[in-house]
Amino acid sequence: MKKIISVILSTVMLVTSFATFGASVQAATVEESLKAAGFSDSYIDGSYSSEHGSVGLAELQKEHPNWKFVAFKTGLDFDEAVQGEKSGTPTSEENLRDYLDPRNWLSEKYIFQFESIKKSDASQSVSSVNAILKGTWMANSEITYFDTQNVSKKVSEVSSYAESMIKASNDSGMSANYIAAKIRQENGGATNSAKAVSGLNPPFQGIYNYFNIGAYSSALDGLAWAAGFLKAKTDTVLYEAADENSEAIATVSKGQRMCYINQKGDFYRVTLYDELGNGKYEDKDIGYVKKSDLNTTYIGNYGRPWTDPNKAIYYGTKYIANGYLKYQYTMYLQKFNVNEQSGNLYKHEYMTNVNGAASEGYHLYSGYSRADLLDKAHTFYIPVFDNMPNDDSDSDSSVSTTTKDYTPKKVKLTSLTALKGHKIKAKWNKCSTSATGYQIYWAKDKKFKKIVAKTTTKGRSKVTYTGKNFTKGKKYYVKVRAYKKVGSKKYYAPWSNIKSKTSK
Repeated sequence: MKKIISVILSTVMLVTSFATFGASVQAATVEESLKAAGFSDSYIDGSYSSEHGSVGLAELQKEHPNWKFVAFKTGLDFDEAVQGEKSGTPTSEENLRDYLDPRNWLSEKYIFQFESIKKSDASQSVSSVNAILKGTWMANSEITYFDTQNVSKKVSEVSSYAESMIKASNDSGMSANYIAAKIRQENGGATNSAKAVSGLNPPFQGIYNYFNIGAYSSALDGLAWAAGFLKAKTDTVLYEAADENSEAIATVSKGQRMCYINQKGDFYRVTLYDELGNGKYEDKDIGYVKKSDLNTTYIGNYGRPWTDPNKAIYYGTKYIANGYLKYQYTMYLQKFNVNEQSGNLYKHEYMTNVNGAASEGYHLYSGYSRADLLDKAHTFYIPVFDNMPNDDSDSDSSVSTTTKDYTPKKVKLTSLTALKGHKIKAKWNKCSTSATGYQIYWAKDKKFKKIVAKTTTKGRSKVTYTGKNFTKGKKYYVKVRAYKKVGSKKYYAPWSNIKSKTSK
């Protein structure tokens, strides 16, 4: 009996030892795989920041094995990105740095700001969309609305808001889950009282803009966009009926703005309005204007005017997909455009609110959690910057810092300008590879044996520098080179071409 018990205990211990060993191997495999994928230790172990509950990618991967993390290597210096984003984000630099740094948001609640908005990467359904919309008037709801003449109607093309978003997803290639989260962020609420979705705001009565596209100063700006910017291209007349022989209500001057109500034959029925600035509008007379007298460039463009919620959702999705799906395919990239391939670095950003992406990501998380979809396959594109704060580790486990070549590419000195006050301004092309900044030398001779000044700038995008205190009438030679700082070491590019200029 003792022998049997001994065998059983040995077996249990053996099984336990295998289980423990397996767990340790699995943990090591997760960390090694993430490192090989391009993530540094500060992304993987979650040690960088805990203010927002960030736990790191390793813990998230173990908790959700179906999740896929892709390192989106921006090639940008982090401090340079902070400076680049300043103009588009009205907040303190400290707050901007906090939201821009992806490592602060690697938790279950906030990581969905990095989820792909591509339908091909999504796990979506009517139930997942309704889960994201839960708590708003759109959840599990058919679409009723007020038309341009204040008549209550019901959309017949789709049976619900969720189906409208699924259809928009299917035809645009953009995730329906993302569509729902974006709309919820922009105009979600217990009721449809927000100006952009109520249909009750003169002069844009019966016009809808669920994504707030074009809403630069106020929701009414967005409704003007959704209405199609009708205006008179010549002096004309506002008639009582769709007939030139009917009574003239008012004269209409060239450039007069108006909002679409409906159309009849060769006439549009419209509301005349004045734009007062700062997102304010004043409605005026209502009547008919000849179509041929109006600038209709935007009528029909993306289905405008958006005279019901289904049109606003469908064509608004098309508009966002055409503008963002190729290069800004996460909520984070739509808030912080750090993809140089877009051609609009730090620009073409959907929102100014610094926490917009984090908030939208949280709505996605909440919806997935309610719909029991957290453990499904999700793909996350997480930006990786150069020279990130408190991160000296190498993100590529297969290449050591002693062998990896960080040397920037050579730049071209394009011009020198002599300015009043004994100054010489140098200008060069931006380095085509990642760079921390530039070094500029001024000398009295072409071989730079008599260097009179030198300086080091910070930021890859800053491509001019003005040297001071030169001697009037003397010729000076200038050259520039990019540098890259990795840890405590600097890597220098070859020097540029040399130019000379005589000081004024």
